[in-house]
Formats: sequence, structure tokens, C-alpha cells
Amino acid sequence: MTDRPIIFSATMVRALLDGSKTQTRRLVKPQPGDIDRVFQMDDGSWHVTAHDGSHMSALRIPYAPGDRLWVREAWAKVSVAPIVATIDAPWTVYRACDNRTDYGGPWKPSIHMARNQSRLTLIVEGVKVERLQDISREDAIAEGLTLASAQIEQFWRWPEPLHENLWLSPKIAYADLWRTIHGPGAWDANPWVAAISFRVVKSNIDAIAEAA
Repeated sequence: MTDRPIIFSATMVRALLDGSKTQTRRLVKPQPGDIDRVFQMDDGSWHVTAHDGSHMSALRIPYAPGDRLWVREAWAKVSVAPIVATIDAPWTVYRACDNRTDYGGPWKPSIHMARNQSRLTLIVEGVKVERLQDISREDAIAEGLTLASAQIEQFWRWPEPLHENLWLSPKIAYADLWRTIHGPGAWDANPWVAAISFRVVKSNIDAIAEAA
């Protein structure tokens, strides 16, 4: 079991909080070259074979079932009002939940969030390596899509304010999300990705350990 940080946008944090997001896809780095297939060994490691059969090489996939990922998100640190406490006690607010309030300073980037400020922990339950465009309808939904209306079952949307659009296909919706995050042409490039399935725990990673 390994503990490591993982970054999410405010929109995706909202999807984690509401329970709609149970998967995420991360680029395999470096990307494998001209390969024939990807497969997993009995020890859990991932490998690729060349088209000409000349060699086999390992992929660096830094995720495995049982790993714990502590979520980094945009945040701000403010002081508790004097009416609440008599000392200057700092506390943390999160952009995903309060994007409208002026706290007297800019939001801090997620990359600078410390482990003890994280409020969400993801317990990895499964990992697979695949081409981006091989995502299934069910997996696209698990990336955080929700139905736009309980009465109309064919329209899908992302948590606001990422998109105001509605989509008939979860896969097309996910393609648009990928382009939004990674830029034009990123979906068409069809890179290799690690698809990570997880369970969300609404607690700091170290609080989980203390409660165990």
C-alpha cells in the first residue's frame, strides 16, 4: 500500500463529494511507442510488447489496488473570527465549496496543498491500462457524469460550472471534458491512460489511519 497525492479541479472535487465520480484517468508517462499489446503480470506490474516481438518493457504505473490517494484541491487559509475564538486560529476553506467569498487573498493552487489540509481520501480498488478512446459508456459515467433530468434519461452533464452543455452520449461528454483539460487534439491523440477506480472517503488520510 502506498500513499500519494492526486490533484483534482474544483469541479471534479464536487463530483467526488456528491458521489458521482468513482474513476479518474491519468496519462501514462512516458507514453509507450509502437507496441502490440499491454498486459499485466501476476505481480501487478504492467508491460508492453513491441509489434515486431523483439522486446518487452515495463510501464510505470504509480497506482495499485489498496493505495491511498489524498486529494489536493484549490484552497485558502483564513483566521477564525474573534467572536468564534479568542486566538488567531487558522483554518482551511475550499474553492470547490465556496468560490464566491472574498477571503482577502487569492486561492492557493492545489499543488501547494499540504497533506494535513486534505479532506478527501481515495482508496484505489482497481487499475487498468487502456487507450483513452476505449473508455466504455459505464466508465465515462463513473468519471462524474450525472443525468440532466430524472425524467429525461438520455441527456448527460458535468458538474457545473465546467460545462452548461448537455450530451446524448456519456463517451462524447467525456471526450469534451478531456479536450477542456488537455487541449485541442488531446482526445484525437488517443494516448495510453491508467484508469483508476476508487472509493471516496470524506476524511483526511491520517484521520483514517487514527480511526482504524
